[in-house]
Amino acid sequence: MGVLRFDKDGSVAVAPSRMFKAFVIDSHNLFPKLLPQAFKSIVDEQGYGEVGSIEVVV
Repeated sequence: MGVLRFDKDGSVAVAPSRMFKAFVIDSHNLFPKLLPQAFKSIVDEQGYGEVGSIEVVV
C-alpha cells in the first residue's frame, strides 16, 4: 500500500465549489475517465464518502 501526493498550483476559470465537487465528491467517477492509464477504478470499501470513508484505487 502506498500514498501518492501531487501538488500543482494553477488557475482555472471554474468556480471553487465546482472544483471541490469534482475532486472530492465526484472523484471516483471523474478520475478513471480523465486518466484511464492511471486509474482503472475507484471503489468505496467502507462508508459513503463521509469523513472516515475508505476508497480502494486500482
